[in-house]
Amino acid sequence: MNPFFDFFELFSSKIFWQSPKTSLTYTEVKKTIDSLAEHITLPERTLVAIQEENPFDVLTHVFALWKKGCVPVLIAADTPADMMNELEAQVPFGEECPEGDLVFFSSGSQGTPKGIIHSLETLMNSAIATNQFYELEAGEKWGLTLPIHHTGGFMILLRCLIAGATIYHADKWRDVLKHPCQFYSLVPTQLQDSLSNENLNTARVVLIGGSAMAQDLLDQANEKQIPIYLSYGMTETAAQITSTKKNPPHSTMAGFALPGSEILLNEDSKIAIKSNALMVGQYTHGIFHEPELDEGWFIQKDIGEMNENGLLIKGRSDRIFISGGENINPLTIEKALMELPQVQSAFVEAVDDPKFGKVPVALIEADERDLNLIKEELQFKLPKYMLPKEIIPFTWDVERGLKPDQRLKNLLINLYEIKKEVHFHFEMKGTLSKPILIMLHGFMGNTKEWDSLVKELHSEFFLLTIDLPGHGKTDSKSYSSQDEFLNDLESFVSLLSVHSPIGLGYSMGGRMLLQLEKRRPGLFSKLILESVHPGINNSEEKRERLEKDSTLLDGTFTTAKFRDFLESWYSLPLFKGIKEHPLYEAMIKAKLQEKPSELQAGLNLLSTAHQEDCFSVFEQTQTPILYMAGVDDQKFAQFARDIENLGRSNIRVQIASGCSHNIHF
Repeated sequence: MNPFFDFFELFSSKIFWQSPKTSLTYTEVKKTIDSLAEHITLPERTLVAIQEENPFDVLTHVFALWKKGCVPVLIAADTPADMMNELEAQVPFGEECPEGDLVFFSSGSQGTPKGIIHSLETLMNSAIATNQFYELEAGEKWGLTLPIHHTGGFMILLRCLIAGATIYHADKWRDVLKHPCQFYSLVPTQLQDSLSNENLNTARVVLIGGSAMAQDLLDQANEKQIPIYLSYGMTETAAQITSTKKNPPHSTMAGFALPGSEILLNEDSKIAIKSNALMVGQYTHGIFHEPELDEGWFIQKDIGEMNENGLLIKGRSDRIFISGGENINPLTIEKALMELPQVQSAFVEAVDDPKFGKVPVALIEADERDLNLIKEELQFKLPKYMLPKEIIPFTWDVERGLKPDQRLKNLLINLYEIKKEVHFHFEMKGTLSKPILIMLHGFMGNTKEWDSLVKELHSEFFLLTIDLPGHGKTDSKSYSSQDEFLNDLESFVSLLSVHSPIGLGYSMGGRMLLQLEKRRPGLFSKLILESVHPGINNSEEKRERLEKDSTLLDGTFTTAKFRDFLESWYSLPLFKGIKEHPLYEAMIKAKLQEKPSELQAGLNLLSTAHQEDCFSVFEQTQTPILYMAGVDDQKFAQFARDIENLGRSNIRVQIASGCSHNIHF
């Protein structure tokens, strides 16, 4: 029998699930579970994937499958297709599970995620240990701020269930923090973004886990009297197995083992664990394996230290590497970076180097404008051999706070290689674990052209915005021809191809993507093309276009003349209505920051006259494409109709009403 079901009856009238619009009792949640279970006809012990976006749906589907004796496997709703293939190769979905009752995928910090198997007993032991330590009581609320497919998120559900407590959920984790709760579980970067939230001050417990915490951040939280508890745990132990006391003074502290667990250090200072919450096994390459134990101890690659305050986390043994004969622990560099006020988060990885064997490269959350200052201050904190060979700044979203996985490591190495190879400027924003979206602007634009769209998309994508030659921060002199730029762009996308990038291009930028698709079909997993010219197939028209483009900005090399040109340019029929847009004047001011001479040089390189006729791409490609044009841009609306008339099932055409050439503006 499943002991968790007893608590639905024990706390039948209490509120189990609450959201801004819903409050459901334990009995009401149980009815939903029973209703779902009626439709499950699978044999007992069958491994069944759950890939739902709504945490309530995950909860009810897990319990419905448990009621039928099946074994749920939790998967993130937004898992990319290539990653799904890897997961399916790890766990034999649809087959019988020999032991255990629930499968989580590990973070994959050392490679492909493993399928970690827990039993009802290990899950119960973990929930009981946490509840005993923090004395979670019936009627208290625990905010669901972590992804439910991770143990850190899912265990919140079970802790509340067996205590008669309430889970509070909202669509966005920041909205969860707007609701007063007694308990919150956060990763350090969520805490960083929420230090001024008064609900954290009034909570009983703010439990921090998932990744290393900067000392400065802990100091700020303690100063604000936020009831911080640091923890240590992993998927293999059903989340936390240690906790500090309230408001620990040092960010490396993990405290003492919770009831049912033991911690010691072996002769190599590696953390060894005995716990009644330890996994019962794991799946790798479709095969079930029992836990690998050393005389009953589960040995970690984390290096620790023990003192009167309990366990201190010093780093991972498998992250230490040798550079020019010197041992380097990336955690030391990360810690030094995060001590700088300009840096919110940092991740350091070793990359191959012909001279030193390996060198450190850092990915940091910081403003690019502070990069020189960061490099300067870091010299006073680290010996020369530890200074990163490259520091790559960008803005990322809160999922950065979860444990670094292999995708992040690969991505950092890819970005390092890209930085060495390409000559154009690009910026990075968004969420590391999400699909990659590469964005190319139009003529006279730059990466900032996408700012409003980036704000809308940053939580759904990892966004790479590129400055075309002669635009923004990409010098036109970096390239002598359109082919040279396309070669660079192809290298850029190729290094990211393992992540199945999506391409989004407007006008001139879209033409570059279209030509890449002709060169390398399937380089992008999808293409979104906004007002993109398919190319000129008449040599005389090409000659005339080149002649016109080569003198387009002549005589505009003063601000007044350039403004006159812009006013004339946006009076063209294809930009119908743009001057009435409330942001038109702001757009003009932004474009006046560009250098007309550079824009002209960029146009000389990337003129439509240099482009191959790419209409055949729409006739032949298998890549999914969304082609968009504004109804008031008659020329490109006709291109859209011509493409639509091809009748290709992989191509969707959208002609936007009330829009002209620049739809995204």
